[in-house]
Amino acid sequence: MSLKKKLVLAIMGSILLASSSISIIVYVYMKKTVTDTVNSELDAKVEQYRSTTLAYYKSNYNSLGSSIRVASDQINSTTTGVDDTQKINMKIIHQTSNEQTDVTIGAMKIDGKTVYQNDELIDHIAHLTGGAVTLFQTVEEGLVRISTNIKKDDGQRATRTYIPKDNPIYEKIMSGEDYYGRAFVINEWYLSIYRPIKVDGKIIGAIFVGKAESNLNELKDEIRKQKFGETGYAYIVDYDGKLIVHNSIEGKSLYDLPDADGKMFFQEMHTMKNGIHTYNWKHPTTNSISKKTVAFKSIDEMRWMIVAGMDHSEMYEPINRLEVFIVLVTVGILIIGFFLSLYLQKTISGPLISATESLTKTSSKVDNSIEIIFKQSNVLKDGTTNQASSLTETSHSIDFIKNSIEDNNRAIEKSVESVRKGIGATVSGKEAVDQMIAAIQEIEVSNHDVVAQIQSSTEKMNAITQIITEIAEKANVINDIVFQTKLLSFNASVEAARAGVHGKGFSIVAEEVGNLANMSGQSASEIQALLNDGIAKVEELAMANKVEMERIIKQSSEKINRGILVARSCQDELNGIATTIGESGEISKNVMEASHGQFQSISEINEAVFRLNEITNKNLEVSDETSMSATGLKNESQSLKGAINEVVTAIFG
Repeated sequence: MSLKKKLVLAIMGSILLASSSISIIVYVYMKKTVTDTVNSELDAKVEQYRSTTLAYYKSNYNSLGSSIRVASDQINSTTTGVDDTQKINMKIIHQTSNEQTDVTIGAMKIDGKTVYQNDELIDHIAHLTGGAVTLFQTVEEGLVRISTNIKKDDGQRATRTYIPKDNPIYEKIMSGEDYYGRAFVINEWYLSIYRPIKVDGKIIGAIFVGKAESNLNELKDEIRKQKFGETGYAYIVDYDGKLIVHNSIEGKSLYDLPDADGKMFFQEMHTMKNGIHTYNWKHPTTNSISKKTVAFKSIDEMRWMIVAGMDHSEMYEPINRLEVFIVLVTVGILIIGFFLSLYLQKTISGPLISATESLTKTSSKVDNSIEIIFKQSNVLKDGTTNQASSLTETSHSIDFIKNSIEDNNRAIEKSVESVRKGIGATVSGKEAVDQMIAAIQEIEVSNHDVVAQIQSSTEKMNAITQIITEIAEKANVINDIVFQTKLLSFNASVEAARAGVHGKGFSIVAEEVGNLANMSGQSASEIQALLNDGIAKVEELAMANKVEMERIIKQSSEKINRGILVARSCQDELNGIATTIGESGEISKNVMEASHGQFQSISEINEAVFRLNEITNKNLEVSDETSMSATGLKNESQSLKGAINEVVTAIFG
C-alpha cells in the first residue's frame, strides 16, 4: 500500500477514533450528570414539601393533644350520665348518605344540664381550645352529634348527624380507645382526635376536637402551581391511591391504574414508601406514551405520599441537542478529513503541510466543542445556584414556629383566667364559712333555750311533786282518823248495847261518830279527787313539756341541717378552688408541650438546611467532575495534534 493511502487511512482512522471516543464519553457523562441532577432536585423538592407538611401536622397534633385534655377535663370535672327517665325523640341523619332515621334516646346530662340543643358547654370548650368541638351520644345506629360548633352549608349547627357503625372511628371509640387521624366531617377534612366518654365503665358517647385541613390550602396551592420545566409537576396521593392534590385529575384514584406496560406503578411506589421510580406513562387523553421519573416520600402520620416527576423527553432535551451537535461536528470532521485525504493523494509534500495545518484547525474546532462542554458544566453550576433558593422555603417552618408561639400565648391567657376563677372561688368559700359560723351560733342559742326550758320544767315538776307529797300526807292523816273513828263508833255501839236504856247517850254518840265517819269518807273522796286533779295537771304539764321540747329539738335540728348545708357549700367551693388550681397546672403543662413542639420544629428546620447543603455540595462535585472531564478532552485533543505531528515526521523524516 502506498504511503499516500496509508497516510489517508491513518488520518481518517485517527479522526474517526478521536471524534467517536470524545462523543461517546461526553454523551454518557452528560446524560448521567443530568439524571443525577434532576433526581436530586426532585428528591430535594419532595423532601422540602414533606418536611413542611410534617411540621404542620406535628404542630397541629401537639395543639390538638392539649385541646382534648382540656375538653376531657371540662366533662370529667362534673357529673356526667344519661337520664333514661327523660326521653328525647329526634330524626338522626346519616353524615354521608343523608338518610334519616327516627330514634328515642335518654337525655345525656352534664352537671345536671341536658346537653342536646344546649351549646353552652361546647362553645365554652371551643373558646378554650380555639378549634372544632363536638359531643356525641351512642345510639343503635352509631354516634350521633348532640352538640357541636361545626356548621353545615346552610349555616346551621350539624347536630343530629351521626357516624355509622361501619366507620373506623366508631369501632375505635367502642373499643375504649382514642382515634387519631384525618376525618371527613360534614363537608371538610379535619385533623382530629376522638375520645370515648365512660360512665361506670360503660361508653355513653365521645368528645371530638379537630382542626380543618383548609389551613393547608396555601401549601396545596403551592404544590399545584409547582412546575419542573414544561411537563414536570408535583402532587399528593393518599395510601388508598386517591389524589389529594393534582393540577388536573384531583380526586381520582391511582391505586388500580396501570402504566403503559400494565404494571401497577402506584402499588410499587406504595411498597417502596420512599425513593425514585421510572415507568412508561400513557396519557389518558392523548394516549401518547412517555417515560417518566418521579421522586416520592411518604408521611405515615397523614397516610400521604408526596410525588414530583418529569418526562424524559424534556429531562434529556439538552442531552439530545448535544447529541445532534456532536454528530454534526463528527460528520463535519469526517468530511473535512475525507477532502483532506483526497487532497493529500494529489500532493504529498507541500500540500501535506497545508493538510497538517487544516487538521490543526480541525483540532481547534474540537477545542471549541470542548468549550461548549464547559458551558454545559456552567449550566450545572447554575443548577447548583438554584438549589440555594430552596433555603427560602424554610420560612414555612418558621411560620409554624410562630403558630406554636401563639398557642403558648393562648395557653398563658387561659392560665390567667383560671387564676381569676380561683380567686373568685376563694371569696365564695369565705362567705360560706361565715354563714356556717352564724348557723353554729344560732344552734348554740337554741341549745341555751333547751337548757332553760328543761330547768323550768324540772322546777315545775318538783313543785307538783311537793304538792302531791303533802296531799299524800293529808290523805294518810284522814285515813288514820277514819280508822280511829270507825273503831270508836264500833266501841260505842258495843257499850250502848251493853248499857241498854242507859246506853242511849252512847247511841247518840255512836250516831255522831258515824256521821263523823261519813264526813271523813266524804273528805277522803275530795282528797282523792284532788289527787286525781293533781295527777291530771302533772300529766298535762308533762305533755306540754314534751311538745315544747320536741319543738325546740326540731328547730335545733333544722338549724343544724342548715349548718351542714352551709358546710357542704363551703366544701364544694373549696373543691372548686382545687379544680381551678388543677386546671392552672394542666395549662402550664400545655405551655411546656407547646414549647417542646417549637423545639422539634427548629430541629426539623436545621435538618432540612443540612440536607440542602448536602445537595449543593453534591452538585458542586458534579460540576468539578465535568470540568475535569473537559480537561481530559483537551488533553485528548493535544494527543491528536501530537499524532498529526508524528504522521508528518513519518513522511518527511
